Amino acid sequence: MRFPLSSSSSPARGLLAALALVLACEPAPASDEGPADAEPEAVERSTDALPTGLEHRVTTYLEQYGRHWPTFRFHGAVIVARGDEVGMDRAFGNADLIAGLPNERSTVFRLGTLSAQLTAAAVMRLAEAGALSVSDPVSKYVPHWAGGKITTIEHLLSHRSGISNYTDDLMFRVWKKGPRTIKDTLELFRGDPLEFEPGSDTSPSNSNYVLLGAILEKVTGKPYPEVVAEQVLAPLEMEHTYYATTDEAQATGMVFNEEEFLEVVHDVHPAAFGPAGGWLSTSGDMLRWVRGLVSERLVSGRTVKHMLGLLDEGLGYGWATMEIAGHTATSWPGLIDGFNSTVLYIPHDDTTIIVLANSEVVPAGEVASDIATILYEDELPRREELVPAPIPIEAQLPSLGRYVLTRGTEQALSSAAPDAFEKLGEVFIRPAGDHLVFDVPGHGHKRMHPLGQGRYFFKDALGTTADVVIRVDRSALLVLESAGVELRFIRVPEAPPSPGALPRPLSTG
Repeated sequence: MRFPLSSSSSPARGLLAALALVLACEPAPASDEGPADAEPEAVERSTDALPTGLEHRVTTYLEQYGRHWPTFRFHGAVIVARGDEVGMDRAFGNADLIAGLPNERSTVFRLGTLSAQLTAAAVMRLAEAGALSVSDPVSKYVPHWAGGKITTIEHLLSHRSGISNYTDDLMFRVWKKGPRTIKDTLELFRGDPLEFEPGSDTSPSNSNYVLLGAILEKVTGKPYPEVVAEQVLAPLEMEHTYYATTDEAQATGMVFNEEEFLEVVHDVHPAAFGPAGGWLSTSGDMLRWVRGLVSERLVSGRTVKHMLGLLDEGLGYGWATMEIAGHTATSWPGLIDGFNSTVLYIPHDDTTIIVLANSEVVPAGEVASDIATILYEDELPRREELVPAPIPIEAQLPSLGRYVLTRGTEQALSSAAPDAFEKLGEVFIRPAGDHLVFDVPGHGHKRMHPLGQGRYFFKDALGTTADVVIRVDRSALLVLESAGVELRFIRVPEAPPSPGALPRPLSTG
């Protein structure tokens, strides 16, 4: 499953991240059933208190980030709670790196795709009030929509609509720079054909939640932000949650550029992401959100379980289930340029872990998962930041060349991730002064740091490595490994032997 809202300013890093996510995850099975068709099962909850010394142990863990590379420090806020007991509530790093302003517990962060949870809650509140039904077709509220008669509100909520993701469009790079209305955003994908028949497959698309925002406006006759404020924020006293912008002090988003420094994101407006990603909030308000939802202050217990993904196939409405430390958990990422966040909830003992980060470098999902390891396995995760080996550039030159995918990798990639397959048709290892770079033409390059002869690593959040094996006949095999996904390339001549011909590798690895 992919979460396509984030748009990195470092294309090569983003490409590798996308590959790992696409190849490592399978979509949830499709279902035509709405939330009234399944009976919820009771969740047995533990009453164990949070372990003592939790804050010290989590802080010690977070301090491992950036030990060798200051760029990889964690910048953000963390809350860990069990029920209403808060065991940790701290902020780390900088809200504004240039001005040197620290993150604080009151700092406002862009939520990115976590915004979908608030949109879904407003929809379900109105559904339970009888103002709409999740089985209603989209055409009831948005006339003349392609496939609107067979696409339901539930299809939108669960990402089973088949509507294309408008933030994947190349023009979105320009569109996201300014404030946009929901009406204008709808026009970006109004005429797009469905990618599959609604209900027959699952593919997360930010377009679904923009359309839900338009439906909320049609049903209530009020602007979308006002609907969410009335239905969700006010009942839960979320007084530090805002749509699109705020005058309150807020964190500045940062990305890791090709020169391996943090770069501030200046030209992205949350309103361009609409109901799918336009909200901003604090870690404290996000805890109020989770507590209010799971304690059934907004909607019924049956609806809560559907929203959290605890019924059906594990994909809820802005939530998806997973196994973590031996327990069923439900979570969702908050992705938007310069920010990445996670809200993780474990029903077994009513535990909430919230990580809001104003940098794309440290994966919030990884942090939340490791905090769960500290909680349940009583183990402090150890991060090993690799350190470059002192290998002169002259000794690295045998790795240079033009590489294409091996047939085995090509077949796997073309079926699992056709877009990525096209981008990786050919790659290069090139010299750049005193080091080598991995170059994906048209998509950027990344510096290669030597670990040993023919072995390299990249300074990225996924721990990507590269091995170049020089064979006796001087041919070379390049193996990229990122987040458990392996891609194989073989070296070919710098120029094709004939016009328009791309030499194919002999290897089937």
